[in-house]
Order: sequence, then structure tokens, then C-alpha cells
Amino acid sequence: MNRITLATHNPHKIKMLSWIVDGLFDPIVEMSDKFEPSETHETFLLNAEHKSSTIAKLTRTWSIATDGGAEIPSLGNKWQAVLTKRFLGREDVTDWDRINGLLTLMKDKKGNDRTIIWKEAISLADPK
Repeated sequence: MNRITLATHNPHKIKMLSWIVDGLFDPIVEMSDKFEPSETHETFLLNAEHKSSTIAKLTRTWSIATDGGAEIPSLGNKWQAVLTKRFLGREDVTDWDRINGLLTLMKDKKGNDRTIIWKEAISLADPK
């Protein structure tokens, strides 16, 4: 079997990615340092592909990565799904800050206008 690196430091993603590749790769390697490729692309898929291919090249192992976020159709251009974690303009905020910021954006929305759709992309990269 081939080795695989989980291209994330997020404990929830580590659990999910480990479950996805269980039995397919051995051993599963978690990233040991704090390097994590940027998520600056326009789509979840491009971000996931960038992360998995960058880590595959660095570690010379297979690599798997994800990127996802919340789509909120009723907010139109006030909301960019690829910036879900960073929508307040920076990453050093708490989950409560994000919740309160989103509730503020949604305060006038009712019924179906409060629909939120979670989207997730996954990418598997060969080290070659």
C-alpha cells in the first residue's frame, strides 16, 4: 500500500479524511509542521486541489485535502462561500464572532431566504 498525507491540521477534517482513506493507504500520515497551503482560489475544488498537490509534492506521498463552505443564495454578493471561515475579514476570530456576524447578515431574512447549503470539495493527489 502507499502512504498518504492528510493535508490539514483541522481535527475534524483529520477524522473525516482518515475515515475516507481507511484501508486504502497505509500508514496515514498527518502533517507534522504548521505549514498549510493557502486557500486563495475562486472555488472549493481549486483550493482542495492546490492543497493536495502542494502537500503531495512536499511530502512525496499521496495527499488528500478538502475545502468547503456555506452557500447562502439570499445574500447574493454580500456573501462569498469560499470565504466562509474568513468572511469577517480575518481568521483570528472565534466561532461565536462568526455566528454573530452571520446572524447580523441574516437578521432580515425569513423562511426559505434563510437557506444555507454546505458544499465540500475533495482532492486526492499523486506525488508524481
